[in-house]
Amino acid sequence: IQDNKPATYGPFSVWLAKNKAWYKNEEIKLSPQQLGLYELLVKRQGKIVPYWYAENELAGIRKNTPNHLKVVMCALRKRVGEHAAIEAVYGQGYKLVIVDDKSSRK
Repeated sequence: IQDNKPATYGPFSVWLAKNKAWYKNEEIKLSPQQLGLYELLVKRQGKIVPYWYAENELAGIRKNTPNHLKVVMCALRKRVGEHAAIEAVYGQGYKLVIVDDKSSRK
């Protein structure tokens, strides 16, 4: 299925079909795996993306090692860190939390 418009959550947008991600209309450069993981977070709209689901989605992009999800998540956090918090929910997965201009979480 081809996406015909970007997925949006607050100030974040991602369009996997065009390999693009934005924050407030400013492009964020991401690797294909970071982009895929970012898309999962944006589409879940602040809800938890289970670890197993994220791992399965990354497996479709490339063969993974046991720690691969953590490695990709670490790199993604560095890329979008000033704009959002990607929280690990113990035993469950990850979720995207919007950070406002005063650096407080919503």
